[in-house]
Amino acid sequence: MSFPSPPSPVRESVRTGVIIEGVGKLLIVARHLVLLPVFLSCWGRSLYGEWVVLTSVAAFLELAGFGIGVASGNEMVAALERGKRRLAITIFWAGLIPLAVVSLAILAVGVAVACSRWDPRFLVAESIIGEQEARVVLGAAVIQVGGGVLGSIFAGGLNAYRGFNFTRAWGGIAQLVVIVAVVLALQGGLEPAALAILLGAFSWFFAFVSSIFLFAGRRELRTLPRKPCRSLAAAWKRLLSPSLGFFLSPLVSLLLLRAPNVLLGVYFGGSIVTGFSACRTLTNSLRQGVSLVSVPAWRAITAAAAVRNWSRVRRVMRLVVMATTLSTALGALVLLLGFEWILDWWLGENFEVESWIFLGLLLSACVSILASLFGLYLFATNQNLQITIRVALWAILSMSAAWIALGMGGSSIWVVGGLVVSNLGAFCISLRGFLQVWKQTEVSAVSS
Repeated sequence: MSFPSPPSPVRESVRTGVIIEGVGKLLIVARHLVLLPVFLSCWGRSLYGEWVVLTSVAAFLELAGFGIGVASGNEMVAALERGKRRLAITIFWAGLIPLAVVSLAILAVGVAVACSRWDPRFLVAESIIGEQEARVVLGAAVIQVGGGVLGSIFAGGLNAYRGFNFTRAWGGIAQLVVIVAVVLALQGGLEPAALAILLGAFSWFFAFVSSIFLFAGRRELRTLPRKPCRSLAAAWKRLLSPSLGFFLSPLVSLLLLRAPNVLLGVYFGGSIVTGFSACRTLTNSLRQGVSLVSVPAWRAITAAAAVRNWSRVRRVMRLVVMATTLSTALGALVLLLGFEWILDWWLGENFEVESWIFLGLLLSACVSILASLFGLYLFATNQNLQITIRVALWAILSMSAAWIALGMGGSSIWVVGGLVVSNLGAFCISLRGFLQVWKQTEVSAVSS
């Protein structure tokens, strides 16, 4: 009589995470797919484009978090896997203290911007939004960023102490609340300034609730570690290198996701930003689908590497590579063949976008997904500093060249070209780093 073999712990771990992550990613995709038509019907193409530009400028303050939230979360997971609970507590407070200070500073900046006499409408060509309303939108968007910075450390703590599935489930609930609230607010005739204030309040509220979830289940986190000055100083030193890597990673994301909105808004106005955003939403749906596997695999790799289980690391990476490559190819083919039909069904036949913008963004998205895939292990184990420095420098050079070209009278094709070149460079750099690490894990797996 034969018995069925037990399920692979790697596949079970990733499979469970995929289900939870899938719900969250569906909500993220739904958020963009549902909200864009509502925005356009309530505000119009130009006003929504100006909203995107102003919120994109505020998003650059995310860099003030210095990547501490993500780095702390990784270090906490690794410490708990090794049974070092005191170290995990110390790392948590080493992340919470500076992020609390930074988030309050960002909050003060947002209030100051909203109450100032500065006119931010120079950021958008041929602006139609009012001066006071533009200030409030920008200031409230800055306040929203402050709540997100503070919430990052609580998200890292929840991931370490309550697990990936709980953290992603709570994130999915937050996404659903935002979607419903924004739709109701827009249908109720809410203006851009009022909506920006609402989203800023939501950001801080979600950070507060995340802290309650974390502290309610773990009493040991409520007090500072023993000998706080010495232990926190050691933890800050420990977090410095990985935090720098996770500081540069959001910088790259902002350069590739937010900077194009700002450049197009400054030189061409809100209408073209809206068209660009629509194409970006469709092509970024590929990334959301791929992250169904890569995000839950992140924690599995962190935990396995912490106990030097290199054979499991390699199994997880093989699974991620196969799933990512297949899903990216199929998704890109669907978007390529059905772009015009999808756009007409989604935003109406009167919404026009130049096809070369979509093709360039689709190519850029596919290359970016592969680059992120090959950098997964390095990011999951906080060894991403060197590769991130190279990718960041390449992105800065590429987008700076696009900016210079626009200043000399170039067309919007320079922005799309800058994105493609940036992601191609990131792919080559990430692939080289991945191959080096793959050889090291192969040797380690054989020796162990």
